[in-house]
Amino acid sequence: MERINLRAGSAEIVRQFPDQWGLLGFWQGEELLYLVKTSDLRRKLKRMLENDDTTSPVRELIHEADRAGFETYPDAVSSLIAEKIMLTGRTPLYNKRLQQSRDYVYLALDARRFPFIGIQDYTIEDWVYLGAFRSRFFVMDVIEAFSRLLRLPFCETGQYPCEKLDRRVCQGWCLNLAAEEGKTRSGENTLDKLEQLIKETYLYPQEAILNLFRLERQRYFDDLEFDKSEMLAIELGLLESYYDWVRFLHQAKEMHYETESFKVENGQLAWAKVNGREYRFAVSCPDYRPNELLALAKEMVDESRILYEYKIGEEETGARPDIGSGRRKSQSAR
Repeated sequence: MERINLRAGSAEIVRQFPDQWGLLGFWQGEELLYLVKTSDLRRKLKRMLENDDTTSPVRELIHEADRAGFETYPDAVSSLIAEKIMLTGRTPLYNKRLQQSRDYVYLALDARRFPFIGIQDYTIEDWVYLGAFRSRFFVMDVIEAFSRLLRLPFCETGQYPCEKLDRRVCQGWCLNLAAEEGKTRSGENTLDKLEQLIKETYLYPQEAILNLFRLERQRYFDDLEFDKSEMLAIELGLLESYYDWVRFLHQAKEMHYETESFKVENGQLAWAKVNGREYRFAVSCPDYRPNELLALAKEMVDESRILYEYKIGEEETGARPDIGSGRRKSQSAR
């Protein structure tokens, strides 16, 4: 990976970076400060150079580094393998400080504890967890969408009952918790029912739920309420993405497969062959608790997702891209 002088104009630097998969690195002299894989080298560098948050480690990195460089690769798996090879035996300073997975979150579920459905940074309590998810806002939007259509909990305050009950936009599940200990409300909206609904809705992909959104969207369209129809289209795409991620979480920990160029164990790279040389990598085996059945360690998520997408793509096409030749292109600006 040849290196680019960062003291040149940012526009000139960014223009020389391609909009494709590859590795982006920053150096201070001969010391590698940061290395990251990205699906769009140009966009990644541009965002980093334009970061104007003076308290951000990104600004510190740009200030300290004197050169940057890139290497392009044909796909995500090739980039992942190259990154793991280059980072073997070393952890650059800013790879710790700019660890993207640190901000990932978990969906926490418990039908017998307020707020029933929530977002947490870690899996240290005894909720049922799934994730990690890359965006807190994505998870909030999913909870809101399920709440709107299925009237499942979406508790936004720290107290209950709240004004949503007065507006009749929720089923008042929290009233069971407000009852005296050992007693619950009679009627349909029991905590047993809520537990079943949460489990069915959040833990397993449900085509029936997606069809409800499709039907409602079509109804709005037929009634010429196009704004509402478009809103439903957005929510439908959101939930399709959510259930795609749930399918990934169901498979990630038990994902084992092997190609001519690499092997996957427990959803992680075990070894890879590049240019005739074999590289072996450590495979983590976290001791997950029963309530973490669909919860991956944050630092494993991105690697496992790339390997999952490769596996799904291979199953759909029956083709295996040749990744054994490694990098495609490196470039410097002088």
